[in-house]
Amino acid sequence: MQVIRRALAAVSVAAAVAAALRINGADGIARRSGGWRPLAGPNLR
Repeated sequence: MQVIRRALAAVSVAAAVAAALRINGADGIARRSGGWRPLAGPNLR
């Protein structure tokens, strides 16, 4: 029974780490959309 509990804990931790890496975008690929864009106009510096 304790072996099953340890295996479930290990799988849960691995799933949590994978989810955190996926959410944070830690795959090293930069996003290609969004972000800052230059503004132009008479009142802007």
